[in-house]
Amino acid sequence: MFFKKVSLVTGGFDPIHSGHISYFKRAKDLSNYLVVGINTEEWLTRKKGQYFQSWKERAEIIRHLDMVDAVISWEDDDDSACGAVAKCLDIAETVVFANGGDRGKDNTPEYDKYGTDPRVEFVWAVGGDDKLNSSSWILHGYFERQKKLLGI
Repeated sequence: MFFKKVSLVTGGFDPIHSGHISYFKRAKDLSNYLVVGINTEEWLTRKKGQYFQSWKERAEIIRHLDMVDAVISWEDDDDSACGAVAKCLDIAETVVFANGGDRGKDNTPEYDKYGTDPRVEFVWAVGGDDKLNSSSWILHGYFERQKKLLGI
């Protein structure tokens, strides 16, 4: 193993916003190494109907953040981050799967697979349990302003 413990956060991060930055900072506090798993464009299309930024663009931005040590992709056709957890288990004895404030055991599919695995620690409400920002809210506001500007 390369690391005793790594923190893992996963998501679409499309577009990235201040809430994500707070989330990343708090997740980094849980270990000395932060891995950010970025969902694919296909996942975003299944979840939201489209994507705003390509995977490559999101990864390029995120990998330059000071608290981020690595950015990964994984096969997310099952709509989970189990593949990201598995990748991190390849390099670390323990993976701290840091979840945002809108996640819990009941809506985290990774918990079904790894909830009893002693190598995976689940931490909830990382970055706070009150969601202050959302990529969907940002994009919705943007498109509403554009529609108003265009008279649509």
